[in-house]
Amino acid sequence: MHYREKGGRFYKKEDLLKLYGLDPVIAHQLIPFIELSSSESKWGSYTNSDKGNNFKSNYDDAHKYKTNNYKENNYGPWIKMKKGSASWTIDINEAGAIEWHDKTKLPMNIVHQIINYKNHLGGFTHPLQLKKVYGLADTAFQNLRPHLVVQKNFKPLLNSSTMNFAQWKSLGIFEDQQLYEILKLRKQQGGHVSWRELVILFDLPEKQALWLKSQIIISD
Repeated sequence: MHYREKGGRFYKKEDLLKLYGLDPVIAHQLIPFIELSSSESKWGSYTNSDKGNNFKSNYDDAHKYKTNNYKENNYGPWIKMKKGSASWTIDINEAGAIEWHDKTKLPMNIVHQIINYKNHLGGFTHPLQLKKVYGLADTAFQNLRPHLVVQKNFKPLLNSSTMNFAQWKSLGIFEDQQLYEILKLRKQQGGHVSWRELVILFDLPEKQALWLKSQIIISD
């Protein structure tokens, strides 16, 4: 209602997705029930009885609202609304499933997809990486974008399934011959090597074993 009072108009059903603060899931549920008047035009909706002063007044208000907003930011009213809208934030690497759900209102299946993808990467280095999460609609991402943060200088964890010789060596706890054994074992097992296997194979002391587990993505 506030959008319409400011001169905004809905030209197609999907324009409902533009409303900042409206859950895109709810918007998609509402769209099938939306009806638009056949008299809706690029200048707004009107009937025959509105063609006089009322129509001119509606057009002038809408034109004034749009002109003022474009003059201020060159992107239109939606970007202007979003620029100051980040009243809450979420660290996409630190947040757990409950925080994701409570803050974003995303379905839990999408939340789990986000966390699984983060774990696969070893952590997000930029919010745009969320666009690759399976099932997360672009409209939902655009609504979330102003609230997403990544800790500065965050370094993603390496994945034991894809690490090369140099990356294993950079850990500083294996000799070259041991690294060849790790790569050979991983190849034999279809690209998989577990933390427990490495601890047993090389008889790693507890402190070293726990440190290794904290530095890379590796299954138990």
